[in-house]
Amino acid sequence: MNNSNRYINFDQGQIIGKRDEQQDTISNLEINNGYRLHILADGMGGHRGGRVASDIVAKAFAVYFEEKQITNPEYCLKEALNYANQEVANMVRDNPELKGMGTTVIALLYNTKINQYSFLSVGDSPLYKFKGNKLLRINDEHTHYQQLQKLVKSGLISQQDADSDPQRHAVTSAVIGGAINEIDVRTDTLWEGEYLLMASDGVQSLSDTADGEISQIFQRNDNLDEITDAILEGVQEKNYDSQDNTSIIVIKHLAEPKEDEITQPKKSKGLIKALMVIISIIICILVCTLLYMKLVHNDKPKPQPKPNPPKEESKTSSKDNKDTSLVKIIKLPKETKKYKYSIQGKTNTLKLNLKEFKDTKQILIRYVDADESYLIEYKKKTDKAIKSGFGNYEGHNKQKQEIVIKIKNNSVKDNYFCVQEVSNDDKKKYIKFGTSDKKCGGV
Repeated sequence: MNNSNRYINFDQGQIIGKRDEQQDTISNLEINNGYRLHILADGMGGHRGGRVASDIVAKAFAVYFEEKQITNPEYCLKEALNYANQEVANMVRDNPELKGMGTTVIALLYNTKINQYSFLSVGDSPLYKFKGNKLLRINDEHTHYQQLQKLVKSGLISQQDADSDPQRHAVTSAVIGGAINEIDVRTDTLWEGEYLLMASDGVQSLSDTADGEISQIFQRNDNLDEITDAILEGVQEKNYDSQDNTSIIVIKHLAEPKEDEITQPKKSKGLIKALMVIISIIICILVCTLLYMKLVHNDKPKPQPKPNPPKEESKTSSKDNKDTSLVKIIKLPKETKKYKYSIQGKTNTLKLNLKEFKDTKQILIRYVDADESYLIEYKKKTDKAIKSGFGNYEGHNKQKQEIVIKIKNNSVKDNYFCVQEVSNDDKKKYIKFGTSDKKCGGV
């Protein structure tokens, strides 16, 4: 699966709120034919169940789309949901203590070629569009409150009754491994100046009306980093005692590449061909010259060589003399000022101390094993870490200036982290952590 893209038009962020652990899962994956898959799942169901459910669903969507050729985005999203729901059912069947767990999900396919998107949502996680300086929720809210609103419209209850109902926030549809009561699927286009905001319901600590607090953040900023940071900081400033996990993905209209980016390669094709012809001629001349000199040299009488004293056999084999300057193999456990790597039981842990990366402008961290591969990109300029792919990513702690990645697997054999450091002068250095013999020549 390709995790790189020439044009990035999204940003993401998470805060844990006042909860004991992060039960939201977010993921952004480059798939095929210009499509990108954005996933946000808000888990529920006990201390462990919510985290497990959201992680299973996010991974299942990613696996479904990994090799999928997309012809009908809405149909593919529904098929992926069925696959994810079955994966949850399998987990509950094999682990009865997880019965009752579930998750909301928003899965969005973005066509980067034409700025068209299709989304599927289940549960109460909101999906907003910001257009014309107004914020609008564009997906259905699957909660008991929406059922109460139908009763209000029919005159059976008052609005006050609906607003005070103790069950108004109860979710009426979720991915639980059984029947899914309500599904929302739609397709639309994102025009220039418009944004999408995928979020878990923790973001609703800020008012989400057309001109509310979230809308005002979009009105004041047009930079993705600034929008993401402002929304999460706004939620934290509320300092509510019951603040839920909050996760967001912000997507903006993808501007077309500049004309010179498109035409320049075409203009340079003739020049490249001419250079190749010149180089070929030079090589032919050099080869002919060397052959002529060899023939002349062979005609001259050769002096008898003097016997050389016997040389001591090299104590190191050619294998031992192999240049390993590109890749450092870190024996475990290993701790340096920059890195701390360890294996405890079935858990691989890699911790980066960002304070020590003084001459580094970018860090790419790739984790690979038999089942999954994902990438974390950290940019020092913006002090942000973005994950592409799926897996357990404990997080980027800005206060402690560290990134911590913990991976739990059935086996640690052949698993490894591959880290690329890019210096301020664009020099690259690769470091490998793990027991695998596989090369780590690039991320």
